[in-house]
Amino acid sequence: MMALAQRIATWAAGQDAIRAIIVVGSQARRDHPADRWADLDLMMFVNDMTLYLGETAWLSNFGTLWLCLPFEQAGEEPQRLAVFEGGQKVDCHFFAVSELVKMVEAGTLEDVYQRGYYALIDKDGLVARLPPPSYVLPAQNPPASDEFALMVTRFWYEALQTAKTIRRRDLWVVKGWDMGLKHTLLWFIAWHARAMNGWNHDTWHAGRFMLDWTDAETKQALDGLFGHFDPVDSWRALFATITLYQHLAREIALRLGYTYDVELEQRIGGLIRELYAEDGSG
Repeated sequence: MMALAQRIATWAAGQDAIRAIIVVGSQARRDHPADRWADLDLMMFVNDMTLYLGETAWLSNFGTLWLCLPFEQAGEEPQRLAVFEGGQKVDCHFFAVSELVKMVEAGTLEDVYQRGYYALIDKDGLVARLPPPSYVLPAQNPPASDEFALMVTRFWYEALQTAKTIRRRDLWVVKGWDMGLKHTLLWFIAWHARAMNGWNHDTWHAGRFMLDWTDAETKQALDGLFGHFDPVDSWRALFATITLYQHLAREIALRLGYTYDVELEQRIGGLIRELYAEDGSG
Protein backbone atom coordinates (compact mmCIF):
# COMPACT_ATOMS: atom_id res chain seq x y z
CA MET A 1 0.00 0.00 0.00
CA MET A 2 2.92 2.36 0.62
CA ALA A 3 4.03 1.98 -3.01
CA LEU A 4 0.52 2.90 -4.14
CA ALA A 5 0.50 5.93 -1.83
CA GLN A 6 3.83 7.06 -3.27
CA ARG A 7 2.50 6.82 -6.85
CA ILE A 8 -0.47 8.94 -5.83
CA ALA A 9 1.82 11.53 -4.21
CA THR A 10 4.02 11.70 -7.31
CA TRP A 11 1.01 12.19 -9.58
CA ALA A 12 -0.62 14.77 -7.28
CA ALA A 13 2.58 16.82 -7.20
CA GLY A 14 1.97 17.65 -10.86
CA GLN A 15 -1.71 18.50 -10.40
CA ASP A 16 -2.02 22.21 -9.69
CA ALA A 17 -5.66 21.88 -8.61
CA ILE A 18 -4.74 19.47 -5.82
CA ARG A 19 -3.36 21.49 -2.90
CA ALA A 20 -3.27 18.88 -0.13
CA ILE A 21 -3.92 15.19 0.45
CA ILE A 22 -4.28 13.88 3.99
CA VAL A 23 -4.17 10.17 4.82
CA VAL A 24 -6.61 9.11 7.56
CA GLY A 25 -8.04 5.81 8.75
CA SER A 26 -6.12 2.65 9.51
CA GLN A 27 -3.09 3.69 7.46
CA ALA A 28 -2.55 6.63 9.83
CA ARG A 29 -3.80 5.54 13.23
CA ARG A 30 -1.99 3.82 16.12
CA ASP A 31 -4.90 1.87 17.60
CA HIS A 32 -5.94 -1.02 15.33
CA PRO A 33 -3.49 0.00 12.58
CA ALA A 34 -3.71 -1.16 8.98
CA ASP A 35 -3.69 -4.84 8.12
CA ARG A 36 -3.29 -6.49 4.70
CA TRP A 37 -6.95 -5.80 3.81
CA ALA A 38 -6.96 -2.12 4.85
CA ASP A 39 -8.05 0.69 2.54
CA LEU A 40 -6.12 3.85 1.78
CA ASP A 41 -8.38 6.73 2.85
CA LEU A 42 -7.47 10.04 1.23
CA MET A 43 -8.90 13.46 2.06
CA MET A 44 -8.20 15.46 -1.10
CA PHE A 45 -8.40 19.27 -0.92
CA VAL A 46 -8.75 20.73 -4.40
CA ASN A 47 -9.47 23.98 -6.21
CA ASP A 48 -11.54 22.36 -8.96
CA MET A 49 -13.40 19.12 -8.23
CA THR A 50 -14.80 18.84 -11.74
CA LEU A 51 -11.38 17.74 -13.00
CA TYR A 52 -11.68 14.53 -10.98
CA LEU A 53 -15.40 13.85 -10.61
CA GLY A 54 -16.39 13.90 -14.26
CA GLU A 55 -14.23 10.98 -15.38
CA THR A 56 -12.00 8.33 -13.83
CA ALA A 57 -9.05 8.06 -16.25
CA TRP A 58 -6.82 9.88 -13.75
CA LEU A 59 -7.05 6.90 -11.40
CA SER A 60 -5.14 4.77 -13.90
CA ASN A 61 -2.02 6.78 -13.02
CA PHE A 62 -1.86 4.83 -9.77
CA GLY A 63 -2.00 1.28 -11.15
CA THR A 64 -4.27 -1.15 -12.99
CA LEU A 65 -7.78 0.05 -12.16
CA TRP A 66 -10.31 -2.74 -11.71
CA LEU A 67 -13.31 -0.62 -10.77
CA CYS A 68 -14.39 2.81 -9.61
CA LEU A 69 -17.64 3.44 -7.77
CA PRO A 70 -18.85 7.07 -7.63
CA PHE A 71 -20.47 7.91 -4.31
CA GLU A 72 -22.31 11.19 -3.90
CA GLN A 73 -24.91 11.75 -1.22
CA ALA A 74 -26.62 14.94 -0.15
CA GLY A 75 -24.80 16.60 2.74
CA GLU A 76 -21.60 14.59 2.27
CA GLU A 77 -18.42 15.15 0.33
CA PRO A 78 -18.23 13.48 -3.11
CA GLN A 79 -16.19 10.30 -3.13
CA ARG A 80 -14.59 7.98 -5.64
CA LEU A 81 -14.10 4.45 -4.34
CA ALA A 82 -11.47 2.67 -6.44
CA VAL A 83 -10.12 -0.88 -6.45
CA PHE A 84 -6.81 -1.64 -8.12
CA GLU A 85 -5.18 -4.86 -9.22
CA GLY A 86 -4.81 -7.25 -6.33
CA GLY A 87 -7.77 -5.74 -4.49
CA GLN A 88 -6.04 -2.63 -3.16
CA LYS A 89 -8.80 -0.14 -2.36
CA VAL A 90 -8.46 3.63 -2.31
CA ASP A 91 -11.23 5.92 -1.07
CA CYS A 92 -10.85 9.47 -2.40
CA HIS A 93 -12.88 12.10 -0.53
CA PHE A 94 -12.99 15.51 -2.23
CA PHE A 95 -13.18 18.83 -0.39
CA ALA A 96 -12.74 22.46 -1.30
CA VAL A 97 -9.47 23.95 -0.04
CA SER A 98 -11.57 26.39 2.00
CA GLU A 99 -12.59 23.48 4.25
CA LEU A 100 -8.97 22.88 5.17
CA VAL A 101 -8.47 26.60 5.76
CA LYS A 102 -11.43 26.58 8.18
CA MET A 103 -9.84 23.81 10.23
CA VAL A 104 -6.54 25.66 10.32
CA GLU A 105 -8.19 28.89 11.43
CA ALA A 106 -10.30 27.11 14.06
CA GLY A 107 -7.26 25.32 15.43
CA THR A 108 -9.25 22.13 15.94
CA LEU A 109 -9.51 18.80 14.17
CA GLU A 110 -12.65 17.07 13.00
CA ASP A 111 -13.16 13.63 14.53
CA VAL A 112 -11.97 11.75 11.44
CA TYR A 113 -8.47 13.20 11.96
CA GLN A 114 -8.27 12.64 15.72
CA ARG A 115 -7.31 8.96 15.46
CA GLY A 116 -4.32 9.88 13.33
CA TYR A 117 -3.41 11.55 10.05
CA TYR A 118 -0.44 12.51 7.95
CA ALA A 119 0.10 14.67 4.88
CA LEU A 120 0.75 12.92 1.60
CA ILE A 121 0.85 16.30 -0.18
CA ASP A 122 0.89 19.75 1.47
CA LYS A 123 1.68 22.32 -1.20
CA ASP A 124 0.64 25.39 0.76
CA GLY A 125 1.76 24.31 4.22
CA LEU A 126 -1.81 24.21 5.53
CA VAL A 127 -1.68 20.67 6.89
CA ALA A 128 1.49 21.54 8.79
CA ARG A 129 -0.50 24.23 10.62
CA LEU A 130 -3.11 21.79 11.92
CA PRO A 131 -2.91 20.62 15.54
CA PRO A 132 -1.52 17.12 16.06
CA PRO A 133 -3.98 14.26 16.44
CA SER A 134 -4.95 13.11 19.91
CA TYR A 135 -5.13 9.49 18.66
CA VAL A 136 -8.35 9.09 20.63
CA LEU A 137 -11.85 10.43 20.14
CA PRO A 138 -13.26 12.95 22.61
CA ALA A 139 -15.73 11.58 25.14
CA GLN A 140 -19.22 11.20 23.71
CA ASN A 141 -22.21 12.74 25.43
CA PRO A 142 -25.00 10.47 26.66
CA PRO A 143 -28.16 10.53 24.55
CA ALA A 144 -30.71 13.09 25.64
CA SER A 145 -33.91 11.62 27.05
CA ASP A 146 -35.90 12.45 23.91
CA GLU A 147 -33.24 10.86 21.68
CA PHE A 148 -33.28 7.73 23.80
CA ALA A 149 -37.08 7.58 23.68
CA LEU A 150 -37.06 8.02 19.89
CA MET A 151 -34.65 5.10 19.45
CA VAL A 152 -36.81 2.93 21.72
CA THR A 153 -39.78 3.74 19.49
CA ARG A 154 -37.74 3.05 16.37
CA PHE A 155 -36.63 -0.33 17.68
CA TRP A 156 -40.15 -1.52 18.36
CA TYR A 157 -41.42 -0.20 15.03
CA GLU A 158 -38.74 -2.13 13.13
CA ALA A 159 -39.22 -5.22 15.28
CA LEU A 160 -42.94 -5.25 14.49
CA GLN A 161 -42.34 -4.81 10.76
CA THR A 162 -39.83 -7.66 10.86
CA ALA A 163 -42.40 -9.88 12.58
CA LYS A 164 -45.11 -9.01 10.06
CA THR A 165 -42.91 -9.86 7.10
CA ILE A 166 -41.90 -13.19 8.68
CA ARG A 167 -45.60 -13.95 9.10
CA ARG A 168 -46.17 -13.11 5.42
CA ARG A 169 -43.23 -15.37 4.41
CA ASP A 170 -41.72 -12.40 2.58
CA LEU A 171 -38.27 -13.53 3.62
CA TRP A 172 -36.18 -11.23 1.42
CA VAL A 173 -38.03 -8.24 2.85
CA VAL A 174 -37.50 -9.73 6.32
CA LYS A 175 -33.75 -9.37 5.79
CA GLY A 176 -34.16 -5.70 4.92
CA TRP A 177 -36.20 -4.93 8.03
CA ASP A 178 -33.90 -7.05 10.17
CA MET A 179 -30.82 -5.16 9.01
CA GLY A 180 -32.49 -1.86 9.93
CA LEU A 181 -33.33 -3.37 13.31
CA LYS A 182 -29.69 -4.36 13.79
CA HIS A 183 -28.54 -0.82 12.97
CA THR A 184 -30.89 0.47 15.67
CA LEU A 185 -29.71 -2.20 18.10
CA LEU A 186 -26.14 -1.04 17.52
CA TRP A 187 -26.98 2.33 19.07
CA PHE A 188 -28.08 0.55 22.23
CA ILE A 189 -25.00 -1.71 22.23
CA ALA A 190 -22.70 1.32 22.02
CA TRP A 191 -24.68 3.40 24.52
CA HIS A 192 -24.68 0.52 26.97
CA ALA A 193 -20.91 0.02 26.67
CA ARG A 194 -20.31 3.70 27.40
CA ALA A 195 -22.95 3.88 30.13
CA MET A 196 -21.25 1.01 31.94
CA ASN A 197 -17.62 2.02 31.31
CA GLY A 198 -17.74 5.81 31.12
CA TRP A 199 -18.64 8.04 28.20
CA ASN A 200 -15.04 8.19 27.05
CA HIS A 201 -15.15 4.41 26.42
CA ASP A 202 -14.24 3.94 22.76
CA THR A 203 -17.00 2.21 20.77
CA TRP A 204 -15.58 3.09 17.36
CA HIS A 205 -18.21 3.34 14.61
CA ALA A 206 -20.49 1.04 12.59
CA GLY A 207 -19.80 -1.86 14.95
CA ARG A 208 -16.07 -1.97 14.23
CA PHE A 209 -13.96 -3.96 16.70
CA MET A 210 -17.12 -4.73 18.67
CA LEU A 211 -15.60 -7.71 20.45
CA ASP A 212 -13.01 -5.36 21.95
CA TRP A 213 -15.45 -2.97 23.60
CA THR A 214 -18.60 -4.92 24.51
CA ASP A 215 -19.14 -6.84 27.73
CA ALA A 216 -19.25 -10.62 28.04
CA GLU A 217 -23.05 -10.84 28.10
CA THR A 218 -23.39 -8.85 24.88
CA LYS A 219 -20.65 -10.86 23.18
CA GLN A 220 -22.42 -14.09 24.06
CA ALA A 221 -25.70 -12.80 22.62
CA LEU A 222 -24.23 -11.64 19.29
CA ASP A 223 -23.92 -15.13 17.86
CA GLY A 224 -27.68 -15.68 17.90
CA LEU A 225 -28.82 -12.39 16.38
CA PHE A 226 -28.77 -13.33 12.68
CA GLY A 227 -31.14 -15.86 11.19
CA HIS A 228 -31.18 -18.08 8.13
CA PHE A 229 -33.45 -17.55 5.14
CA ASP A 230 -36.38 -19.41 6.64
CA PRO A 231 -39.25 -18.44 8.95
CA VAL A 232 -38.28 -20.64 11.90
CA ASP A 233 -34.78 -19.21 12.24
CA SER A 234 -36.02 -15.70 11.42
CA TRP A 235 -38.35 -15.86 14.41
CA ARG A 236 -35.58 -17.21 16.61
CA ALA A 237 -33.20 -14.40 15.58
CA LEU A 238 -35.89 -11.75 16.09
CA PHE A 239 -36.60 -12.87 19.65
CA ALA A 240 -32.86 -13.07 20.38
CA THR A 241 -32.51 -9.49 19.14
CA ILE A 242 -35.42 -8.33 21.28
CA THR A 243 -34.01 -10.06 24.37
CA LEU A 244 -30.63 -8.37 24.01
CA TYR A 245 -32.25 -5.00 23.30
CA GLN A 246 -34.46 -5.23 26.41
CA HIS A 247 -31.46 -5.92 28.63
CA LEU A 248 -29.42 -3.08 27.14
CA ALA A 249 -32.19 -0.48 26.99
CA ARG A 250 -33.32 -1.04 30.56
CA GLU A 251 -29.77 -0.79 31.93
CA ILE A 252 -29.10 2.37 29.92
CA ALA A 253 -32.31 3.96 31.20
CA LEU A 254 -31.39 3.01 34.77
CA ARG A 255 -27.89 4.47 34.47
CA LEU A 256 -29.14 7.72 32.94
CA GLY A 257 -32.18 8.09 35.17
CA TYR A 258 -34.60 7.92 32.23
CA THR A 259 -38.05 6.35 32.20
CA TYR A 260 -38.20 3.26 30.01
CA ASP A 261 -41.44 2.91 28.02
CA VAL A 262 -42.73 -0.36 29.45
CA GLU A 263 -46.20 0.18 27.99
CA LEU A 264 -44.84 0.39 24.45
CA GLU A 265 -42.79 -2.76 25.01
CA GLN A 266 -45.84 -4.63 26.30
CA ARG A 267 -48.05 -3.53 23.40
CA ILE A 268 -45.65 -4.20 20.54
CA GLY A 269 -43.95 -7.16 22.20
CA GLY A 270 -47.34 -8.71 22.87
CA LEU A 271 -48.43 -8.28 19.25
CA ILE A 272 -45.19 -9.84 18.02
CA ARG A 273 -45.79 -12.86 20.26
CA GLU A 274 -49.35 -13.14 18.89
CA LEU A 275 -48.05 -13.15 15.31
CA TYR A 276 -45.55 -15.84 16.25
CA ALA A 277 -48.19 -17.97 17.99
CA GLU A 278 -50.61 -17.86 15.05
CA ASP A 279 -47.79 -18.56 12.60
CA GLY A 280 -47.11 -22.02 13.95
CA SER A 281 -43.76 -22.24 12.13
CA GLY A 282 -41.82 -22.53 15.34
